[in-house]
Amino acid sequence: MGVAVDNAAVYDAVLKRRQSMMGASGPRALVRNFKVFRIALFACIGGVLYGYNQGMFSGLLEMPAFKSHMGEYDPFDPTADQTKKGWLTAILELGAWIGTLMSGFIAETISRKYGILVAVTVFVIGVVIQATAQYGGHNVILGGRFVTGMGVGSLASLVPIYNSEVAPPEVRGALVALQQLAITFGILISFWIDYGTNFIGGTTLGTQKDAAWLVPICLQLFPAAVLFFGMLFSAPSIFKSLGLNENTTSLLATGVVGILLFVFTIPAVLYIDRVGRKPVLTVGAIGMATCHIIIAVIVAKNANQWASQAAAGWAAVVFVWIFVINFGYSWGPCAWIIVAEIWPLSSRPYGVTLGASSNWANNFIVGQVTPEMLNKIGYGSYILFGLLTFLGAGFIWFFDVIFGSEGTAQADFERMAEINREIGLTAILQGLGGSESTHYPASEKLSKEEKASATLTE
Repeated sequence: MGVAVDNAAVYDAVLKRRQSMMGASGPRALVRNFKVFRIALFACIGGVLYGYNQGMFSGLLEMPAFKSHMGEYDPFDPTADQTKKGWLTAILELGAWIGTLMSGFIAETISRKYGILVAVTVFVIGVVIQATAQYGGHNVILGGRFVTGMGVGSLASLVPIYNSEVAPPEVRGALVALQQLAITFGILISFWIDYGTNFIGGTTLGTQKDAAWLVPICLQLFPAAVLFFGMLFSAPSIFKSLGLNENTTSLLATGVVGILLFVFTIPAVLYIDRVGRKPVLTVGAIGMATCHIIIAVIVAKNANQWASQAAAGWAAVVFVWIFVINFGYSWGPCAWIIVAEIWPLSSRPYGVTLGASSNWANNFIVGQVTPEMLNKIGYGSYILFGLLTFLGAGFIWFFDVIFGSEGTAQADFERMAEINREIGLTAILQGLGGSESTHYPASEKLSKEEKASATLTE
């Protein structure tokens, strides 16, 4: 006579065993999983390329030698139509959007690894095209940045997928957040390279050499080569609108943005798996929205008197820096984490593609309209973005099913079912009298921590 077996009890025992093997999250977990950490860190060179390209170009737009080749696309007159200048920036986002849409198919067809290699190759082609802008002018920059965008868009999708799938659950959030840390590192070094090369020959039209902008463009090829053979705007113009009219001063203020963004992304890498996604995203959104509103008030009061109100201009700049701090530890890294982990394995490449393409599409829109918004409605731009960010905080707070405080785990049940089949656990349960269904009767009783532990099956 057979002995009845409680399948739910067997399942719960296995789940608790996985939890005991998982270990705590945080910095020590990165040390224990150093090999995986090292692999993910190398893949994140793609994020360095993305960040460097974004940050580097914002500085180029302010260099007189670069402006002289762009004509009406980067006019010397600050009151001129800025629509075409917006295209110089936004064309990269458009290319990235297309590259992102293609990345899901590429990842499934030729694998994540070779998808990254293809993306790097496309990126290099775009950089080479941009380097000929000394002779081809704005058309070459537009074409080169579109191609480069396709490369960085693919990298921005493929690297989080790759990192999320090589990571054990206790460090998965940290390793995906490495993508944002790498992006901020690329932005950081690009700002200061721009600041240094800005002095080549001089800082005025007629004295500045073309090398001032050619060197930052060509330097992108080095990390691209390292990644390939070993295996993401507008800040200076915003600072000018706040009264920092000296070109070198606005570039210096932008360089501080790069430092803050990099430094304050580090805590997310170390502690996001311990603190959780929801509180970090909510607090970050409230902080950013508040900075927007404060800057709007300062600009509204002093827009026509920056020359005599230098302190007000610097106060606005400080709140831009505080905004960057809030973005650095919250939405910067967490957005990539959420997109990479809420999708089940069967649809993850396409899900990440959808989420990342939304990011690029919105970046394209913002890059296209922001110059005109700052020119036409001034402080109203900050109010609009502030209200949208407050709405984002509310959305995160009230949709707890998606943004759980200990990660998301909703897609982890499918991962667990798939791995259980591969290791034979499902067959064992069926042999003990269970059905072929992959439903887990005790899952509804699990705590958040127990649900999160199910991700060990990756």
